[in-house]
Amino acid sequence: MSFDLVINTRPAHKNLELQALLADFDVLSLPALCLQPLDFELPDDWQSSDFVFFVSQYAVDSFFNRLNAKEVSWPSTLFAAAVGQVSAAALINHGVAPDKVLLAPTGDSDSESFLDWFEKKYQVPKQVMIVRAQQGRNWLNEQLKQRSVKTSFLTVYKRAPAVWTEQQIQPLLALLHKNEHARVCWLLTSRESVDAIIQQWLKVPTFAKLCWAHEFLVFHPRIAEHLEQKRVQFAPSQHRALSVHLTQPDNPSIAETLISLI
Repeated sequence: MSFDLVINTRPAHKNLELQALLADFDVLSLPALCLQPLDFELPDDWQSSDFVFFVSQYAVDSFFNRLNAKEVSWPSTLFAAAVGQVSAAALINHGVAPDKVLLAPTGDSDSESFLDWFEKKYQVPKQVMIVRAQQGRNWLNEQLKQRSVKTSFLTVYKRAPAVWTEQQIQPLLALLHKNEHARVCWLLTSRESVDAIIQQWLKVPTFAKLCWAHEFLVFHPRIAEHLEQKRVQFAPSQHRALSVHLTQPDNPSIAETLISLI
């Protein structure tokens, strides 16, 4: 049975390519988070890092757009670390040599996989800069500090929960009013996006009642665990197990997973 609706909650700037791959699906864009680049000054010693760790594609784009505006070039000898395949591809697109991009081959898109892989392949670094939003990757920072690594954060963008308008949610509301058992799948990309989406659900009684029974496509088991914790918190009477599917974060994998679920 095909989906009645697929809800893409990624930020708007990531939707065009995926939208094309999902041309055979009825897709509604409801971004969970609003992302905005910030002005920032590069630390004097940033080029002395063993590697610069980027937490997301948006972190990569925000960082390199700022470098370009300042006419600063990425040092050819400096390594850049990516949390996942999408971020790694963005680094290469911005001119980082592929052999200078560090990416755990497991493609699990988490700090644990990256650190495990890095320690097996390389020596413990002396200095690392983490490029992120206002928060995030605290686990990686603490693990590096425990290994006597000098770490620093560089905040290059901010993220905040999106606020959906009545016009944005109307297609989903109309579908659920017509058929409470419509087959709907939500793409959830992070724990922060889960929190933001649930807050939107709680504002609309129809969503708060029905959306927990929908299907969910996530990039990592940790996102599924967080969603289950929120179900227990906000919908304890919903005894039916959540329907969660795991996919890789690149657009072709997302499309292939959705097609496989039909």
